[in-house]
Amino acid sequence: QSKWHVNLENLSILGCGIALGTGLWTNVNGQEQEAAVAAPCRTQPEGGDVPWTSAWPNWLREVRPNVVVLLAGRWEVLDHLFKGHRTNILHAQYAAYIEHMLEVAVRIGTSTGANMVLMTAPCYSSGEQANGAPWPEDNVSRVEAYNRLVKEVGAEYPKKVTVQDLYALACPHGQYRATFGTGVLRDADGIHFSMTPGQGGALLAPILLPVWEDLGHRQEAAGGRVVTGPLPTHTS
Repeated sequence: QSKWHVNLENLSILGCGIALGTGLWTNVNGQEQEAAVAAPCRTQPEGGDVPWTSAWPNWLREVRPNVVVLLAGRWEVLDHLFKGHRTNILHAQYAAYIEHMLEVAVRIGTSTGANMVLMTAPCYSSGEQANGAPWPEDNVSRVEAYNRLVKEVGAEYPKKVTVQDLYALACPHGQYRATFGTGVLRDADGIHFSMTPGQGGALLAPILLPVWEDLGHRQEAAGGRVVTGPLPTHTS
């Protein structure tokens, strides 16, 4: 962080993306089964957790970030229960819903004056189901469909949003890449980035973080607040 003068507050959420709902189909012990959506992506508060659409405005008011970076996509390419039916992002109605939720994310993310970065999603290679069939969510056409929506929404807000093409870095020409240069880029699960020090995201930092730094300086120059002390600690 310090090399690029970035003070990072990680407010990512576990178990869901930007789509709100109740159910999805995912890997359960090697088989594709319906599962409940994690609380931050349900439409109503549950067990003390609130939907991200309610949590984000509170976090933004507390942190007052110069830049908001959104990386989603993995949960958006799974099959979801939508309006009582199983569907996915290759269906026009559900794709339109995902586009709408990206627009909601941008409106909230920029509501306190921050610039925003929308990152395209990387491709995935999570192996085979127990019956030998590939996982539907690993289908690169689904990832590309999501990334088209990211670019379309980014183009709607040219003064506020920058699109960073993580997909091109992690999946050149649509091919899954486990390494980057001489380093290990992806985790063995074929979904996440390696957490080994000096690997994974650290390999991409020299490409990604200078953009965040530049956008942050622009926002500061336009009157944004500069935070130098510890950032707030948050719970969902």
